Amino acid sequence: MATPDYGLTDILQKLEKREALYQDLVNQKKDILSKRIPAPVIVSISEYKDKYLCWHNFWSHIAEESNGIQVDFKYKMMGPLKKCRVPYRFTVRDADSVFAYLKMKSKRNAFLQAFTLITSEFPCMTDWCYRYRERLSCETGFTEKAFAIAKYFQSGAMKDCYITNWPIPGVDTKFHRKNFEIFRTIANAVLEIELANREEFYAYFSLKERLAEISVGIIGRGIDLNGGTRCSVSADEIARWEKTPEVVFIFENKDSGSQIADNVKFDFPCMVLFGSGNAILDLKHVPWLQKCKIVYSGDMDKDGFKILSELRNVFPAIKSFMMNIEDFRRFEDLAGKDRPGDVSVYDNLTSEEAECFSYITEKGLRLEQERFLDKVIGNFSMKWRRDR
Repeated sequence: MATPDYGLTDILQKLEKREALYQDLVNQKKDILSKRIPAPVIVSISEYKDKYLCWHNFWSHIAEESNGIQVDFKYKMMGPLKKCRVPYRFTVRDADSVFAYLKMKSKRNAFLQAFTLITSEFPCMTDWCYRYRERLSCETGFTEKAFAIAKYFQSGAMKDCYITNWPIPGVDTKFHRKNFEIFRTIANAVLEIELANREEFYAYFSLKERLAEISVGIIGRGIDLNGGTRCSVSADEIARWEKTPEVVFIFENKDSGSQIADNVKFDFPCMVLFGSGNAILDLKHVPWLQKCKIVYSGDMDKDGFKILSELRNVFPAIKSFMMNIEDFRRFEDLAGKDRPGDVSVYDNLTSEEAECFSYITEKGLRLEQERFLDKVIGNFSMKWRRDR
């Protein structure tokens, strides 16, 4: 049976959850909490061992330990025990004492390290650090990402692009998509602005909204989309098209595909199809693609190569673009960390693709096309004009 601590742990746990405790920790405030200690009711000598002695011993032990918690005693009447020296109040000397008693020194140290790193260069983020204290002290890599985002806003964020195009070291597109509030709150702190929501944030930075799941761009001659060059449709609609191109370029990444569609034009019948990651796999159900020359390009990560492998199950002659070890090593300094997982090579990869896949999985790396988008577009335009 666990030894009772008469509510002390509960009191300190509630205190640790509050922003004020972390402010006290940074500011080294003294005597941060003082509370009366309720005494047990003793009505008979038989209750002395059961209630009073255990309670008294606990608080006496707290008083004797060098734990930053002071216990004050006074003499008072305790029922049939008559006048006794009784603990009546405890005072927590500082925030360090709370973390020590709760055995959370590592959390305390992690927060202080994160706070010092960020506020030494960005004092304006002091309140932000208190707000995100849990993630700073408990989430691996979060501090470094927050600092990199602050540096990026300080240096001037790129406009008229997708938010995932922002080249922030160590911050991949998955973090962009799942942590919008982090970007908004850091921007408000560093730039001293008040962007209340996503709409205001996107308008301030002139950011583009993400496109529909599968998008189409006509980038060659001799084919059109009812007079237009861009549309967003389902794979089922694409399957019903009667007028089809000779060459189809498939991009896993929406941002890459959109930039290709906007900036590249060829003199042969071709189009670019692009989607959000695995959504592009719906193209496996488009029969007329079997008659086309197909080129696929995706992020150099597990998902990108998995999509390529699955598409090649249906379209065996599919070629890949910028998914080899040579291209990866050219831009390896832009790579981020990947999640751990199976490192066995997928079926249907060429030797060059398999070499790249093995390298990134063994190293635990991933390289997204947003990180080097200008090179993707330039190399794509030059290669297919030459090869055609």
